[in-house]
Amino acid sequence: MYVITNVDAALDVGGGRAGVGAVVRNDRGVPIFAAGVCLIGGADVETVEATAIYKVTQILFVFVKSFNKSREENERLADAEKKKLEKEAMKEKAAANLCFKKDGDLVF
Repeated sequence: MYVITNVDAALDVGGGRAGVGAVVRNDRGVPIFAAGVCLIGGADVETVEATAIYKVTQILFVFVKSFNKSREENERLADAEKKKLEKEAMKEKAAANLCFKKDGDLVF
C-alpha cells in the first residue's frame, strides 16, 4: 500500500496569517487523513507549504509506526488464538481416540 499526499497553503500577506491543509489518500484514492491549520506569521507561500509538508510527514511517520505496531499486535493475537484452537482440537482428538467401538460395544 502507498499513500498520496496533497498539501496546499494560502497566505494573507496583510494579516500575517497563513492557512495550510493536507489530505492523505490510500492507493485507491480514499482519504485516510485530512487536516487544516491556521498559522500566525507566515513569511511566504513557499515557506508555509514547506512547513505543511514537513508537518504532514511527521504525522505520517507517527501514523505508520502506530499502524505497524497494531498490525504486529493483531498478528500476535491471531497466532495465539490459532495455537489455542489447535491445542483444543488435539485434546478432542485424543479424547476421541480413548473411546472406540469394538463389536458394537464402546470400549474405554
